[in-house]
Amino acid sequence: MLAAVTPAPVQEDDDDNESYSTATDGHHQETEQLQLHNEEMGLKPDAMTDMGVSAATVTATETSTRTNIGSNNEVALTLPESTYSFLFTECVCSVPYVFSLIIAAVSYACLSLALCNNISNGIIPIDVDLSVRIAQYFSILIALLMEEEIPTGLYLLRRISQPYLKSKFPEISYSKFVLSSVMRITMGYLFLVNVLLVIMQAEEVLVIFYDVLALQFLQKLDDIGFSVSKMDVLGNRLQRATMTKYFNVELKQEGTDSLVHKWKVRMFLKAVYFFNLAGFLAAMIVVSTRQMSGYYQCDSITVTFGEEIWRDAIVEWPESSSQHPGLIDDSMVLVYGYFNGEYAKDPHRTHGGRPVYIEQKKSDRSPFDETSPLYNPYHSYEGSPGLDVVKPTEIKYCGGRWVFSHEYIKKSPRNKVEPDDENDCNWLARSPETTGFDLLQASAQGKWQIWEGVIVESEVSIKCNE
Repeated sequence: MLAAVTPAPVQEDDDDNESYSTATDGHHQETEQLQLHNEEMGLKPDAMTDMGVSAATVTATETSTRTNIGSNNEVALTLPESTYSFLFTECVCSVPYVFSLIIAAVSYACLSLALCNNISNGIIPIDVDLSVRIAQYFSILIALLMEEEIPTGLYLLRRISQPYLKSKFPEISYSKFVLSSVMRITMGYLFLVNVLLVIMQAEEVLVIFYDVLALQFLQKLDDIGFSVSKMDVLGNRLQRATMTKYFNVELKQEGTDSLVHKWKVRMFLKAVYFFNLAGFLAAMIVVSTRQMSGYYQCDSITVTFGEEIWRDAIVEWPESSSQHPGLIDDSMVLVYGYFNGEYAKDPHRTHGGRPVYIEQKKSDRSPFDETSPLYNPYHSYEGSPGLDVVKPTEIKYCGGRWVFSHEYIKKSPRNKVEPDDENDCNWLARSPETTGFDLLQASAQGKWQIWEGVIVESEVSIKCNE
């Protein structure tokens, strides 16, 4: 038989009891104060219960609404605050309508003039610095983000159909609405074409950003005109046009559109954006590749020196010379005009990131032979010395200048380096200082420095043969 076990009473601490009692009294006091407040407001417990249920219901409804909006990815929109909107919200003979036409005409005219100037006078540079090339590609992304006329026009056309527009605003002509959107889209592409030409033809970083911002200002004249009109700067008639009901009514997504249709138009808008990006990148990659490969450089140039003569030119014959055996240093008269003629770009060499131009034969403008002749026509006797291979002069970029040099002709004796030759340029003539890649442009900047034992300045004519 089991014995009944009675649990021993638990001894409670007096401090704990006191704390519990205090907390309980405080809770009762707060409850009484809340009930008294509710009675003053005219609320009963049942009403409070109903309010609790109603609040829960409203909260659930709001959550469901947010979910539906998020799933559709569509929000209500209003007509853009732009003078383009006046083209379908105002009468043809009204002041706002004429004002919108003037703004559009000015924007189109300015962008068209910029386009004509870029096409007729703009030249793609032969090559650019790395900083400019990086800025070119960043400017592509900036321009596409700044350009809003194309996505706005396409978005309006896909969101607002003719029946829906008629249901909201029966007095608006849908054809004018479509015309306004098409004008936005064409304006956007006119802006992008100008930006592309500016980027391809730029040679400085700041020039790129300044020109892009200037073009963006021309494109934004419609928004600026609307904002100024809204501030009553241009008269009451234009201000009233900016405050009509058309700019306050929310245009929601039509419920009759299928999910497939919504998905198609949404993907179309994204595809247009990435199509523009791909077009920009493809064009710039082609230009950059050609610049780095020397595609835009002249393949052949004609060089004309003046009448300069260096009477004590120092010639260092190579030790392997057959024509001057045992003679290392020599002194000769150097007539610069003797080196006038055609110079061809070396397809296998560059110097300082620029092409190297090699002197050609005077007789047929072909490269000099790389091997010496089998006999010396000037000394045909047995044991006569042979002829050396003719070493042509060359023009290359060195030490921040384009320089004219010859491998055998020096300004100072062997093993003595002049201060100007610290970069191993060995120049006989050199252009003004330049960081550009175009030899013709550098030659046109000013007189060249010619060495005649001392430095003299003279004109050197360089022309492209293409």
